[in-house]
Amino acid sequence: MHHPGPPRFTTVGEAVELAPRSPSADADFEWRLADAPADSDLSVGDGAVIHPEPDAPGVYRFELSAPDGTHVQRLRAFPDPRRTARFAIDPDRLPDHDFSDVSVAGPFNDHRFGADRPAREDGQYVFETELPPGDHEAMFVPGLRRHEAVDAYCTVEGPERPRITLDATVEDGTVRVEADPLTGPTTMEDLGVEFYADDRDGVDDAALSVSGTTATVPLDAIEDRLRVHAVAVGARHSVPDCVDIEADGTVSYPNDPPAWLESATIYSVFTRASRAKPRPPSPR
Repeated sequence: MHHPGPPRFTTVGEAVELAPRSPSADADFEWRLADAPADSDLSVGDGAVIHPEPDAPGVYRFELSAPDGTHVQRLRAFPDPRRTARFAIDPDRLPDHDFSDVSVAGPFNDHRFGADRPAREDGQYVFETELPPGDHEAMFVPGLRRHEAVDAYCTVEGPERPRITLDATVEDGTVRVEADPLTGPTTMEDLGVEFYADDRDGVDDAALSVSGTTATVPLDAIEDRLRVHAVAVGARHSVPDCVDIEADGTVSYPNDPPAWLESATIYSVFTRASRAKPRPPSPR
């Protein structure tokens, strides 16, 4: 089965990778943008894997033509929350260097050294980019010498992301999905909830009867299973939550951590070079 997966959620200007599940090199795949917001000029590239970057808020409906049929992939884009982020350091913090060789790296550019360069401003090295509200970190790197990089921090003011949890019950032949939208730890705002039926399950959104933070659907409308996704929406949108309902009324929560995690022992091996200077070999 090549269905690309559940509905996706992003913001305007943030690219999302869409791809068939387990594609084979000798198979033919073709993406088509079947529907988009009225203000959008988005186009779809060629190939099995595409990276659409929404240019207007709303719901985008993609269709993937694959060897096992045509599949629907929806992408919900929310307004762009990014604002100007400013990183600055004193040049004296960097060891011997040439300004033209200094670059700035961080999560915003996938930590690519040499991809972005700072400017000189009021005796400092300064780099500005657009980032969502929150605390952010960057590195000013002399040449490609990661171990001599200097960290810089900034806070982008703005609303926090809300949160959401779902709970489902089955009674008298009706599935009832209750959403609990929560504001950020220091944010107070009214939140709405958006529900989406998973396009892999053959149940249309129209089958969901939505009232506020509750969605209901007749159990006999579920042929095999129905996964319901939901996001809390305020000044920003939450990470989605999901509930999985089987035709026999069994309910599960795929985003919940597994029970074995509570007693698990997790090991981590970090093989990248440390930022400290290498220690000279011990004399024999």
